[in-house]
Amino acid sequence: MTEPAVQQSPSALPPVFVCNYWFSAFAEHVNHNKHNFSLPLTAHAGLAFFSSTPNQPDNILDSMTNYYSPIYGIAGQPIATLPCAATLQQHAGIFSAYDYINILPLYSNQAQAWCQSFATLGFKGFMYQHSVNWYEPNITSLAQYWQRRPSQLKNTLKRKQELMNKDGNFNVKVYSEGSAEVLMQALIDYHQVYYHSWKRSEPTPAFIDSICQHNWQINALRIGVIYYNNEPIAAQIWFVYDKTAAIFKLAYNKDFTRFSPGTVLTAALLEHVICLDNVNTVDFLTGNDDYKKDWMSAKQPLYGIQLCNNRTWRGKLKALTNAIANFKHKPAPK
Repeated sequence: MTEPAVQQSPSALPPVFVCNYWFSAFAEHVNHNKHNFSLPLTAHAGLAFFSSTPNQPDNILDSMTNYYSPIYGIAGQPIATLPCAATLQQHAGIFSAYDYINILPLYSNQAQAWCQSFATLGFKGFMYQHSVNWYEPNITSLAQYWQRRPSQLKNTLKRKQELMNKDGNFNVKVYSEGSAEVLMQALIDYHQVYYHSWKRSEPTPAFIDSICQHNWQINALRIGVIYYNNEPIAAQIWFVYDKTAAIFKLAYNKDFTRFSPGTVLTAALLEHVICLDNVNTVDFLTGNDDYKKDWMSAKQPLYGIQLCNNRTWRGKLKALTNAIANFKHKPAPK
């Protein structure tokens, strides 16, 4: 049976986010208190990973995702890969046991196609905007990238670089290869910075370390760190695969805000991935933070879908709730 086609997103994310290792580490470190399982949903044995929370009144199934997940897809397959209708039917008994299924984040065409696929099992799909994805496509050189940036960002970067150079105690380093000990030190530095940043404590540091270790082994990890007197004060984690670099984690010590270390470090990593890794796309992943529009020129919405089971009363009730909510947000007829 032919699988449904979907247009490839302009931003082709590195498969780190939809590989078997990602979901395996996610189940072990993030979802350890949930029921996790996978099902082959394509003719090529691509696995879709799901999770459910035991002892809940509603039978709810979720994609194995959370705030760490910039996109959801079938493991080991291109992001655009969708469930095969025939394979989906083979697992109809499993899915029909749930009142509703939540899947996110998805590109628009993904979301529509997943809804259509599950409609064959008696599920009514509802789409909603989950987040926004900023990215920079069609990069041909570092000079061309900077030509696209606003003057304010370029002037700020120049001033802060000069300020750091004048101080003389700053050092910018990009980790891209080396021994396990080199990676361990880079991760220690990252966690130290995160602890002293404006953010909350890293929710699941073991997951971050596990994903980084895996991608270090396949040359897909870049960690940037700025040191002040040999102490880390800013750190970022990027993933690189083929022609795309994804900005995954970033933090800086709030005591050094006047130096804009995040801006300086992002510029250093951009130079590395464009000039040395030869990427043509840089992706800021999820979030509509105001500063991202200075670094990226393209954006697209990310969606979530709720698939309501028309064969259970809770599923029907959830479908009715969604339908009413959608009706309220529709524009008034002219």
